[in-house]
Order: sequence, then structure tokens, then C-alpha cells
Amino acid sequence: MKTILRDTHSLDAAGVDNISEQIADVLADYPYITKRDILRLRLGAEEILLHWRQEVGELRVELSIEEKGRWVDLMLQMDGVPYRLTPPDAAEVSGVSGVESTLANLGIDWTYQFDHGQNSAYISVEARESHRVRHVLTAMALAAASAVLLRLLPAAVDVVQNYVTQPLLALCSRFLTAVVTPMMLLAVISGVLSVGSPRTFHRVGRYACIRFLFSMLVVILCAGVLCAVFFPFRFSTEGEGSLAVFGRFLSGIVPADALSPLIDGNMLQLVFVGTVVGMAMLFLQRRVGMTAQLVDEGSAIVLKLLTGFERALPAFVFLSMLSTGLTADVDTLLSYGRMILLFAAFCTVVTAVQFAYVARRTGYPVGKMWEILRPTFMTQLASACSSSAFSDAYDACERGFGMDRRLVRFALPIGTVIHKPLIAAEFVFVIFAIRDMTGDTMTLGALLLLAVMAFLTSVAYPPVSGGEISCYTVLLLQMGISGDLLAAACALSALFDMVEAPCNTLCTELQLLLTARKHNLMTGGKAAQQHTPEVTR
Repeated sequence: MKTILRDTHSLDAAGVDNISEQIADVLADYPYITKRDILRLRLGAEEILLHWRQEVGELRVELSIEEKGRWVDLMLQMDGVPYRLTPPDAAEVSGVSGVESTLANLGIDWTYQFDHGQNSAYISVEARESHRVRHVLTAMALAAASAVLLRLLPAAVDVVQNYVTQPLLALCSRFLTAVVTPMMLLAVISGVLSVGSPRTFHRVGRYACIRFLFSMLVVILCAGVLCAVFFPFRFSTEGEGSLAVFGRFLSGIVPADALSPLIDGNMLQLVFVGTVVGMAMLFLQRRVGMTAQLVDEGSAIVLKLLTGFERALPAFVFLSMLSTGLTADVDTLLSYGRMILLFAAFCTVVTAVQFAYVARRTGYPVGKMWEILRPTFMTQLASACSSSAFSDAYDACERGFGMDRRLVRFALPIGTVIHKPLIAAEFVFVIFAIRDMTGDTMTLGALLLLAVMAFLTSVAYPPVSGGEISCYTVLLLQMGISGDLLAAACALSALFDMVEAPCNTLCTELQLLLTARKHNLMTGGKAAQQHTPEVTR
């Protein structure tokens, strides 16, 4: 950790201006942070400071800027009694009010806390490009080379397997299993609470959410059908692969008690409990404010553990690929290759079909839509992170297509959370390939179970780098697959992230465009100025 700036200012007009200028001067030294993001960060800081000034007067505020790896942390601190960003009696607008509404409209997620007599508002900004994919590829190459050399020494193979790779992989798997169970519960509750208020689900909001979920189901089913064609598949009507087994699994969605899902690691029951608890808290609102804060803090702790483990992902991948390389055959490698090619083609086809469908329904030319959405796509293609191009997505929807601001401010964040069709499809492809690699043929009952788990897991996908680690831990556990293959699945997922992130956001924006057109929530934009669409009913 490196402290770049630490300075104290008076909470007056000049002090607010000085803090804003210092933030801009420091962040300007990081080429990875765009001028647009710097402007939004300055405006967010000014909104917080002006609110504090209005509440407490001209006190002293400390600005600290620290560099942690590829992240830069901005923090504003002020002594006194707690002053939240939103007054408790402020009027609510779509579940968000006051300063929080302004910050949400800016696409900025400042975090507030009060601890030991000090108010703090802070945010982390990604300032440098992540080299995760490069590191994973390097680890895979080193593992392949090491496996070839060790195979020349047969006696060394057993030693490495029994005393190095297997114990370390088992240790990592146990750690992830212990972390993932509470993470899934907290992630579901946090996801439900992120809606804001029950009133958020007005007619248009419900329609948008239904479109997102239906789109994911269609993509998952298409992925399952495609994998069933290219990978071994058995349409079983009896035994362990029957529909009766799948039916018994679904019938156990309601747990006997609240603790058994945590103890047994039943992810479907955890999702059910998390959804019910989250909805109850959503209706209670301020009466459970402290509980909601505990959920957020618990989620932050678990996600921090996963983020820390993600830094060791290349080593984890190296061990797993080395173990696989010492025992793998040609068929295993062919299964991997076939899956990679199929998934790349699938992502391309899904995105192209979505473009063609939306163009037909709205009347916009495909070329014009691509021109508007291209900045979002290119930013995410470079970063493999959905949050990196959030501001570009806002601009594309509001200024490019001219969607109503209220719809965009509500539906785009929700869509980013729940609408991950290609991540869900990836789960289907990877599990198919792993079962093929282990010689286990996929059955109809297992496929239906996989579709349900892929849908639920993708919705609860943690919004952090390395979130696929927790998801594959859940999937492998639920599908009865050995945890030794976790790193192999995560390695493939790291490669797919570069394509998944931009394609998922494109699909979300296109679904949002359909919603806006259907409900006449188009206020004019670049596309409307250059082209008057003829809507096809």
C-alpha cells in the first residue's frame, strides 16, 4: 500500500474546490482512468462534502488517496456524530433518495460508514489493467511444460502427485467450500436488497426484469441443446439420470430448518432462504437497517477473502493443470479444445441473433446500434470487467438511444446484476466438458439440474474479479464432480471473461432498448436524430 496524498481542508467552498482539484490532479497520472470517470468522481466527492457542510457546518475534512496494487482508494473523513449521505426523512424516488440518488445517477458507488466518532466516504477505482488472463496463460504453459518433463521421470510423477499437487488442491478446495456457503446466502440477500424498495417493481420495472430472466433461460436452454449434440448425452428415463431424481431435488427446495442449508451446503435451499429473507427485509425497510448493514459487511468480508484467493489463482491453476497433465490423455485435450471453439462460436451467434432481433423489432439498423454500443464493448473487451464500462453503458442508453433516464437508472444496474446469459451458458459448457473428460455421460435429469443451477448461480455471481471461483465450487459440489477439477474450470473461465463481459452488457442494453420502445420511454437521442425507426409489432 502506498500513500499518494493525505491532506486536511476546511469544509467551506474553497476547501471543497481544493479537494475536487486534488482528486483530479492525482487521478490524471493514471492513463487507465478516463477523464469522464475522473469528472464523475469529482462530482460525487463534491456532493458528499456539500451535504456534510449543510449538516454540520464548516468543520475539517481529511482527504487521503492510497494506491493498492492496481487499485486507487479515495477516502473522505470527518469527525463528529454520524451523518449519512441521505437524511432519514427524505422523500424517496424509486427507492433511492437525496444524495444517494445523485450518486447513483452518476454511476458512482461511494461507500459510507461511521466508526469511532468518524464519518468516512470511500471508493476504490481500478487504475491499472488487470493481467489476470496473461498470468493464467503463463501458469498453464508452465504446467504443460512441467508435466512433459515429469513424464520423462515416471518415479517423480507419483511423488509430485501424492505429496505436492493433491494435498495443496485438497486444501484449496476445503477453503473455498467453507467460504462459498455463507457467500451464496449473503449474495442472494444483498441482491434482493439492491432493488431499493418494493415500489421499484412498477409495471415497466417488472417487464424489464422478466425480459432479463426470460432471455437467460432461452440462452441456457440453447447452450444445453448444443452441448447435448456435441458432447456425450444419454436421454435416460430411469435410474440416477431420470427426471424423478431431478424432481426429488426440486422438492427439497424448502429446508426443514434455517441452519441445515448452511451445514449441508445445499445451494438451492440457500437461494430459497436468501430470497425469502431478502424480500422480508425489503418490505420492512428502515426497521431492519442495522441487519441490512450487517449483511453488507458480511458480504464485504467474504468477497474480500475471494478477492485475496483470486490473486493466488495462477498458482492454483498451475497445480491443477500440472495434476491433469500428469494423468491426461489426448481425448481430454480434445474435449477442452472442442469446448473452447463451441463456446466462442456460441457467444458470437447469440450476440448476432440479439442484434438482428432488436433491429427487426425497433427498426434501427444493426450498423447504427453497433456504432452506439461499440465504446462499451471495447472498454469491457480490454478490461474483462462489467463495471469498467458502466458509465459508457449509461451514455449509450441515454444519449445514444435516447431512453428515459428513470428507466436506465433503475434497469441498467439491475440488469447488470441479474442478466448474465453468457456466464450461465459458460457454466453449462464447462460442466459438460468436465463430465466428458472424466468419462461421465450427461443425462436428461443431470442436464435439467445443471440448467437450474447455472441460472441461479449466474444471478448470484459475485461482482468481483475471480467470482467464478465461488460459482464453480457450488456447481461442482451440486453436480457431484470432484473438486480437483475446480482450477481447470476457473482457468477456462478466466479466458472466457474477455468475451463474456462485453457480450453480456451488449445483450442487457439491447433488452433495455426493447423495453423502452414497448413502453414509449424514448426521449430522443443520436439514433433518433439520424434515423426514424418503423416499429414492427
